[in-house]
Amino acid sequence: MLDGPRRRLAAFIDRMTLAQQIALAMGVLFVVSLAAVALVAAAITRDVAIARIKDEMRDTARAYAGRLEQEMRERLSDLTLLAASDQMKDVWGGDPARLRAVLDQLAASMDRRAWIGFVRTDGTVASATRGALENQSVASESWFREALAGPTYRDIAGGGTTAPAGAPVAEPGAARTGRAPPAALLALPVAPNRGEIAGALVAQLSLDYADALRRDLIDSDRITPSEIWLLSRDGRMLLGPRPESRPYDAARIAQFLAAKSGALIDDAGTDRALTGFAVADGDDHAPFIDWIVIARQPVRAAFGEAWTLAGVVLAVGLAALVLTLAAASLLARRIAWPLVDLADHADEIGRTAHAGTLPRRHGSREIVRLSGALRGLLRRVGLAEDRISAQSSQHAKDLGDLRRIAESDALTGLLNRRAFLAEAGLALSGTRANDTVGLLMVDIDHFKRVNDTYGHKAGDLVLATVGAAVAEVVRGSDRAARIGGEEFVILTRDVDAAGLLALAERLRAAIGHRDLDVGAARIRVTASIGATLAAPEDRDIGDVMERADRALYAAKRAGRDRVTMRYAPGRLRA
Repeated sequence: MLDGPRRRLAAFIDRMTLAQQIALAMGVLFVVSLAAVALVAAAITRDVAIARIKDEMRDTARAYAGRLEQEMRERLSDLTLLAASDQMKDVWGGDPARLRAVLDQLAASMDRRAWIGFVRTDGTVASATRGALENQSVASESWFREALAGPTYRDIAGGGTTAPAGAPVAEPGAARTGRAPPAALLALPVAPNRGEIAGALVAQLSLDYADALRRDLIDSDRITPSEIWLLSRDGRMLLGPRPESRPYDAARIAQFLAAKSGALIDDAGTDRALTGFAVADGDDHAPFIDWIVIARQPVRAAFGEAWTLAGVVLAVGLAALVLTLAAASLLARRIAWPLVDLADHADEIGRTAHAGTLPRRHGSREIVRLSGALRGLLRRVGLAEDRISAQSSQHAKDLGDLRRIAESDALTGLLNRRAFLAEAGLALSGTRANDTVGLLMVDIDHFKRVNDTYGHKAGDLVLATVGAAVAEVVRGSDRAARIGGEEFVILTRDVDAAGLLALAERLRAAIGHRDLDVGAARIRVTASIGATLAAPEDRDIGDVMERADRALYAAKRAGRDRVTMRYAPGRLRA
């Protein structure tokens, strides 16, 4: 099953020059190695860039969490200083107007949206900024009793009911309409007499300053998160697109709290996003602070730089590959040039008068050795030719008889190779157009099997039978010869492609109809025939015979007992 592909591959390689084969081998090696290097480098570059981007997103969340902690710590410090101030001892239980002025001043220093109030131990608001909620009871609020015992914190999501109920964050009455922004509630006990609790100092602070912090981070960081969320410890969204929602499940929240900070890719929003997270969990002075800061950036935007870097590395690798292949091709031609030059000069020997030897060539130890060996071989051939010429001149008187004997094949009576080549040379050197000369190469099928099975006498009988068939079919002006072993050649003039193929088919049929009886066995004789027409570009009969021999080889491969035609390169089929 693999014989066909192997033959086609062998034929393809045979048509390639040595330089092309070297360039191809080097090219494959370079493609594999450089492609591997480029892919590995691109992957490393991408991974390094992604790791850096993840670190920057994590650091963004950390910075944001730190700013929030600092803000809340400062607010707690302001409230603590006010609650512990000796100057306020007589104010807590005194004139509400005087206390209100102090609270208004503190609220203005914190945030214009802050609400600060003093709640007595019975839950009544004694005094508050702008007088809001004064004389109202907040005893039912969950934070109130805790505030009398120590510092207390509550997250208040945007759009929900605030605590204390109705405390104005934006303006009086805004909370009752359900339009309150996200806020934080801080409360701590007031003990002016060192142990005696007079009430609780309560501050409800808007968290909209987080937007300003977010803008600062976006403007200052090269990695700009498209969203920053603020979550409570239990996963409720305090600040973000969906207040009071829970974008992450309990397992993810637990992961955030355990890791404290990090980065990951999640699908909590509308798109897959690179998410940096950091837990703001306060310190010994503010242990109740417990937020989770989420900084999110769509994956395509976050990792765009990483993929761009990987693409640049691949592009550089491809450019290097192209340049390397070009250099490999030039180098391969340079290495193969001495061999090509030797082959060109060797091909001219015997074709042109001035070509009698080969030049010395350098390039490698093998080239130098081959050049010397071929030159020595040509010298020995020249000496042999000189000896033959001398012997021939000594026997000039017997030349006529020798020529007749030398030009005939003793077994078939046809011309032998030497005589045929002389006749063919004359046919191609005449004034007639070369494309009217046709050549048939004939090879007896499975001839070796006949010799091995039935002996050489049977083989000789087959050769004589085929020779007789050839002599019967060819015309008087044609030249037929046995050129070696079981190979025959026929030269015919004034013929076109159709006429040459018709002659070949007649010859094939004539041979195929001559079965032989050898003892008790009957031998069926067939032959494969390659046909071609001489072309003006043929240098000599050798080119024509070589083309006919390739056609004969194709007929053998196609199954034998058939005729195959091959045309000169660039010639149209007739």
